[in-house]
Amino acid sequence: DYVGADGVFGRNLATGTNDDNLPQFQQPSRYALFNGYYPAIPQINYTAIQGLFRTQPSHFRPNGTSVTVHPPPNRAIEEVAAAYAMGRIEIGRLTALGGLRVEETTVNAAGAVTQGANISRVSKSGSYAKLFPSLHLRHQPWRQLALRTSYSTTTSRPNVSDITPITTIVSSASSAAAGTITQGNANLGPQTSRNYDVMLEYYLKPVGVLSAGIYRKDIRGFIASQRSIIGAGPDNGFSGNFAGYDFITKMNLNSARMEGYELAYDQQLRMLPKPLNTLAVFANYTRVRTAGTYEEGASALPSFVPEMYNFGASYSFWRLQVRVSYNYTGAFLFSYNA
Repeated sequence: DYVGADGVFGRNLATGTNDDNLPQFQQPSRYALFNGYYPAIPQINYTAIQGLFRTQPSHFRPNGTSVTVHPPPNRAIEEVAAAYAMGRIEIGRLTALGGLRVEETTVNAAGAVTQGANISRVSKSGSYAKLFPSLHLRHQPWRQLALRTSYSTTTSRPNVSDITPITTIVSSASSAAAGTITQGNANLGPQTSRNYDVMLEYYLKPVGVLSAGIYRKDIRGFIASQRSIIGAGPDNGFSGNFAGYDFITKMNLNSARMEGYELAYDQQLRMLPKPLNTLAVFANYTRVRTAGTYEEGASALPSFVPEMYNFGASYSFWRLQVRVSYNYTGAFLFSYNA
């Protein structure tokens, strides 16, 4: 804060004057909004403030807070080693593409442990290995018809904040519970999914496609929060301390399933007479159903949209292009609780 030579912010009660000369830091503005429609606003000359602060630091007083306890830094290192093999074969009208990917992940993390005013640091480590096989088949019995089937496996890694062992310890004055400990889990593994897809495509003349497909995803290790009671003994994860506390962390506990179907149509209507031969139309529809297993009893998965459809058309003439479309997104679960 700028306080002037007397060191008092605002009016000095002893002298009855205010020597906080703020106009000395003001400079006229050369810019006004909307070509001068609004009046120009005076600006602050920060160069003048910095110059006075260097030559007369006693004209300023500190304002803010001081950190007496610096928390240790939170750190997480995730290393992934991977290798894969892939092969492709054609037998007549059948094409097969298969592969296998191997991944090994190692996590080393450290986070702050906060218990009231006491702050310390804890280190955790974890590792896991995963296999990801896949097989994609494409059969084209006729020139305009293609059948695609595939089996694949995918993964979704946890957030870095979830694998960093940041720990918060809160003691309770209630006799019902000793307290609560919330901690990140360095052993938290990824979510994995087994995916099954079947797609039938019919190619339209002159340019277009009509398709229908069904799919299913079996998700394992679905990440969710878990609450448990810390037991007694030296192997309870806290060197025998905090027995009876509620322990909250994220675990790979649950499984989930997503299944649905999709229909799509897209065609350029070049067979129409001019000038309609540049007209193109499209439409698609997707339906998804999800189910999961949660301790709280919820079944639907959050963030998955159960129903979507789009349709529209485009037209071009000379240098003009016109496009009209409609999109519908159904209501979906954003979050859940008990």
